Amino acid sequence: MKNKKIPKRDLTKLQQAFIEIQMPRTPFALENFVVNSKFTDQQRYAQCVLELSIAYDNLRMANLSLEKAKIQMADIDTTTRLGQIDKEIKQIEVEQTERAVVGAMREFEFLYDMWEKFPKKYTREELNLAQQEEYTKMLETQAQHDLNAHGRISVGNQEGLRQLGKVVYPQLDVAREVEKRFLEEGKSRMLIAVATEKKAENGLPCVENLSIPNGTEFKLFNCWGRKIDEAYNHIAETAIEDKVDYVVTVEDDTFPPQDALVKLMDLLRKNPKSAVGAWYPKREKSLEGVPIVIKDGKRQYLEVDNQVHEVYTLPMGCSIFPIEMFMEIPYPWFATTANLSQDSFFSQLAREHGWKLLVDTSVRCKHIDRKTGEVFEYKEE
Repeated sequence: MKNKKIPKRDLTKLQQAFIEIQMPRTPFALENFVVNSKFTDQQRYAQCVLELSIAYDNLRMANLSLEKAKIQMADIDTTTRLGQIDKEIKQIEVEQTERAVVGAMREFEFLYDMWEKFPKKYTREELNLAQQEEYTKMLETQAQHDLNAHGRISVGNQEGLRQLGKVVYPQLDVAREVEKRFLEEGKSRMLIAVATEKKAENGLPCVENLSIPNGTEFKLFNCWGRKIDEAYNHIAETAIEDKVDYVVTVEDDTFPPQDALVKLMDLLRKNPKSAVGAWYPKREKSLEGVPIVIKDGKRQYLEVDNQVHEVYTLPMGCSIFPIEMFMEIPYPWFATTANLSQDSFFSQLAREHGWKLLVDTSVRCKHIDRKTGEVFEYKEE
């Protein structure tokens, strides 16, 4: 059977079409799916330079291969038919390499232009310093993709986040469990947490007389032996693992009235996207309130008037936090700094994420000095 010949066509136009399409990765793909697939400016810069170096080497190799092929083609003996075929094959190789050079040049020129537009050229040291942020954002994104696709974070991404010191939270599981209970049972779950310096071997008097709102299941949790910010971070982690709907914090030197949780839950249900708390005084003769408000552009302590107020800082003495807060606000939720207590730190994050912080001054707690036993409380005159 004879070989079929390529039908005659306008080969000039066809070869030009071959050249036009040469560019393995388009500018759009290079910019959006290669360089900008990274999460930090430093790593985007590094990726651009890496791709640029590869394109540069490919271009030089293609040019040398082209030169070599042309030399080899010139040395072929064409006095025989076999030699003529070898030369035609080599000519095809030359044309293929010429097209590869066009594509490599286009990639190189685009990447070079992108590199020049970076406002800063980073050093190796600067790139190293940005690695933690890059890997953290990458693993957090992959973990969220796992949740969206499968409802679980893969073992690999969990381990990567753990190595970075990040706690993995089953956000999708929690949301589904809460939704399921609401639709099927009409119940809610509450974790009542008290942080103490030592384990509360003899119980927790601060919460013993509290009434639990109707339709609410609760678990009492004593978190002990941790620094205060670590304790509250651990409380939030425990609440998420237990798949509760609300986190209640009561300090061991704060004694809420019996109906505190009933009233605060009612306030919470009337105010979506809020956290709520009771009022209590500082352990001082002045009996200034612990919650902080902003008045006339200044921070002031909240006074008692039996009304509900939006506050700047919500203290942890007797407060209720919807579990969704800890889904939306990044970890760590609580930290103690030179200028901020753990509750001020969390209040700042909460307000930045669109949460309201409310205090009902009609729900008033006693504040007790742990050493002397002195009781500080507001009494109606």
